Amino acid sequence: MIKIQFNKVFLTISLLFVCLDSHATYIIINNYNRTPIGEAGGMQGGAYVARVQDASATWYNPAGLGSVQRNSISGNASLNEYNKSEVGTNDSVSSISATANFVGGVVRLGKGATMGWSIVVPTSFSYSGQQSINDLYNIKKNPGDPLDIREHLDVQLFSDYSNSAKFEIFSPGISFGFTAQPNLRYGFGIRAYSVDLHIQENAVTYQPAAGGVPFYNSVLNTRYDASAWLLGYELGLQWDISSKMTLGLMMRSATSSLTDTASDDGFVFTELDEDSIGLDDIPDSRFSDFTHTLNPNTDFNYKLPLSISLGLAWKEADYELELDINYYDAISPYQMLGGAESRNVQQSHLAIYNDEIFTLDGAQYETGSVVNIALGSRIRVAEDKYFNMGLFLDNAPGGLRNEVFNQMDFIGLTTGMTHVSKTASISYGLYYSQGDNPADAFNDPVTGEGINLKSELKTLSFMLATSIYF
Repeated sequence: MIKIQFNKVFLTISLLFVCLDSHATYIIINNYNRTPIGEAGGMQGGAYVARVQDASATWYNPAGLGSVQRNSISGNASLNEYNKSEVGTNDSVSSISATANFVGGVVRLGKGATMGWSIVVPTSFSYSGQQSINDLYNIKKNPGDPLDIREHLDVQLFSDYSNSAKFEIFSPGISFGFTAQPNLRYGFGIRAYSVDLHIQENAVTYQPAAGGVPFYNSVLNTRYDASAWLLGYELGLQWDISSKMTLGLMMRSATSSLTDTASDDGFVFTELDEDSIGLDDIPDSRFSDFTHTLNPNTDFNYKLPLSISLGLAWKEADYELELDINYYDAISPYQMLGGAESRNVQQSHLAIYNDEIFTLDGAQYETGSVVNIALGSRIRVAEDKYFNMGLFLDNAPGGLRNEVFNQMDFIGLTTGMTHVSKTASISYGLYYSQGDNPADAFNDPVTGEGINLKSELKTLSFMLATSIYF
């Protein structure tokens, strides 16, 4: 998220952020293979670059359109249940959501040419969580410095923290596939990407004192909303090396930005009774501080990298097996959020705080290259029934410089059944993935105690897909 920096340390805000930064967190990921796409590919772990020959070729490999024998419309959707556990804070979250992952169609144009279209949701992630934090801090005032009150007395800070985050990519595209020779097909396509990012955090922190009057109250609220349209193209190839072996190759370009919009809005309100903690050298007995940061016209420069997918498939009469390797290029460092001037408003009862103004820095983003692997299979169990299964890795995109997204590596499994008739097919199955992030170990800035934050995310989805032929 956008980081709020301070020119100096000032007491009221630092107390709040010490509590939040040490314990609270939100989860938001942007891995490249988050959702199952297509009727067959989704049921087989996404390993479909070499064998695809339906409408999902517009996503996996446009060359597969050259193998299409009939016009069709198809689609798939998922009912997702997220189960998340936060080791560092003993926090847990469970949520259920429905996602339409793919809808598309193909039309044969004749003379070995086929056109396909699709609307794909390759990334759809939402999260909400809530924490109640009770921490005993030892705070003391150092002689001669009225702003440093650490270790002066024990202070029990209570914090109620809630957050929500959503990241989704919606991608319409059109592709064309051609049969160059009986054993060779190629294709190309153009694809747009609508990217939406939303993050909201709310916190209330207070310290109850004798007589029911708190010496410290603080409220924080931040919200970030960003969206962008991107554009890229795709090139694909399928080569039947033999009657049983097929090689598939697909390249998806890095994206170019078409348009973007973003805004951030945040405020912190703090109230402090310094007499209750012995700060007699500060004249006022009680003061409040309010800071509002508003940036309604910032930039959102999200990018998707160059990717190359290589698939090798073996096909027998009663079963098929494919191994895919998906490479995603590195992204050089750039400012993803920010770039516009913000308006800052601050009110304080103490003159010494009047020069303390928030400065808003942009969120930096940079990734290294990442390689994901998928293995998929399809087995005929009856004349019109097939069993599908897939294994896949969905590794995080590097996280070299990343102030927005969590870095989590996943391993997953898909399984399902397909029923085929002359005019339609229907598939249903399960998708499961599990991953965690590297442990974030640091020392609490107040207590000095070691803290180890580690998040784990599990996703279970019920998949349903169908195709209609005409």
